[in-house]
Amino acid sequence: MLSRALAFSLMVFTLLIGGGLLFYFPITSLEKYDFKQAKEKAVLVTKNPPKSAPKQNRWGVTKDLFISQEEGGRLHHHIESQNSSLEFTKEEGKLVVIEHLGSLECLIQDRILGQKEAPFQQIRSFKAVHGSYNYSSHELIAHHALLSFFKLPGIELPRHITSKPYLTGVAKDISLTVMGKSPQFEATHFEAHFQEQR
Repeated sequence: MLSRALAFSLMVFTLLIGGGLLFYFPITSLEKYDFKQAKEKAVLVTKNPPKSAPKQNRWGVTKDLFISQEEGGRLHHHIESQNSSLEFTKEEGKLVVIEHLGSLECLIQDRILGQKEAPFQQIRSFKAVHGSYNYSSHELIAHHALLSFFKLPGIELPRHITSKPYLTGVAKDISLTVMGKSPQFEATHFEAHFQEQR
């Protein structure tokens, strides 16, 4: 009877010790391996830091800007782009974010006149295959852009214009800066063509 009890006790003790050893060593070795692997990765990243942050691609981008007019009311600027990519760079220790825009179209309310009786608006639009927007300088740049100028009734900027422009032309470079109270628009090497109004 005593020998059976002793044998049973030894068997239970062996199972407990053996199971504990099997449970302990894999966990201990895994912890040591993970720590070593993480340390090696950290050293690798420190020695070879990424040169720039990855680009972010977007599709169907729209931007709306509202600017106060000196005569009262707000001027509406609308920008559309079929696709864009955000690029992050550093210049003189400062982060610079530039959004490259593809198939760019922009509608700009230049002025709203006659708001009390028969209001009408002066609108310019331009289209370009490529453009870019600098978030630091708030400057929109487009190259080889098609410019159109309109006089339309009302004060709301239409999303799509079907009317015929009174003036069109092609500009080599376009710059639109939206900082401050009045945006600065500049078109270089602009070749204008007046349209016959009927």
